[in-house]
Amino acid sequence: MSPSALEILWSNTDHDVWRILVGVWKTVMTILVLSGCGRIGFGAEAIARNDAAGDGSLNDVTPYMSAVLLDQPSAYWQFEETAGAAVRDVTGNGHDGVVMGRATLGEAGVSGRGLRVAGGGPGQADGGYLSVLGPFLFLDLTPFSLECWLKPDSLNSDWRMLFSTDYWDPTLRQGYTFEYKNGDLGINRRRDSNGESADGTGVLAPNRWHHVAATFDGSMLRVYVDGSLRDARPSALRLTNDGSTPLTISDPEYTVTGVVDECAVYDAALSDAKLAAHHAAR
Repeated sequence: MSPSALEILWSNTDHDVWRILVGVWKTVMTILVLSGCGRIGFGAEAIARNDAAGDGSLNDVTPYMSAVLLDQPSAYWQFEETAGAAVRDVTGNGHDGVVMGRATLGEAGVSGRGLRVAGGGPGQADGGYLSVLGPFLFLDLTPFSLECWLKPDSLNSDWRMLFSTDYWDPTLRQGYTFEYKNGDLGINRRRDSNGESADGTGVLAPNRWHHVAATFDGSMLRVYVDGSLRDARPSALRLTNDGSTPLTISDPEYTVTGVVDECAVYDAALSDAKLAAHHAAR
């Protein structure tokens, strides 16, 4: 089989430069779609198509949805859409996302529908992901929480990104990533390629749903799986970024292989008790 254009570009490009090109691609494509080049709106037809209860709402309220919204997420994507490129932020804050690459809406989720993502791998920037422009860089020592349900098809031997603002500036790595490999799950904060992380070891299994979350309270990173704290480590790096990097759920290169659902981002560190309550509300 002859190599693809992406494989040829990968083999002839420094990896730092490659990651810069991938980052620029994510930002440009998100802007284009959200500015009207292919965006699917959420009019009456879309609402009717996604309204399982027939009550006129796009996302029917579930106990899990109620638990998440009670804690006031900055954005919350349920992936109840079945077609198109746009994914609604159900908080009403307007942080709609755009599905890119090898991503399929309408997959069976942990509750209702979810997003199946596939493809990617080192040097393969065709993987599926959701891209969102919004206030999610959490610069300096800003607290935050990341949360979703994950059903991995397999546990890859290289890191796969669940949430990312990964950015190369131009050769120094900035931002944060919430990622997994070989059953391990980690949250990483990076400044000028220096990293600090918290990692849960051997906490994921393939072909089963896991509730996964990561928090940063301004001084400590924490990782949670299925409602339980799995690791906590100090972090004092003051994050920086160019300001245009989108948040991605999955990644075009380091792509999740499986299904993600009920993804939320918060501008505060959720407590152990709140995350345990979210897991129990499924």
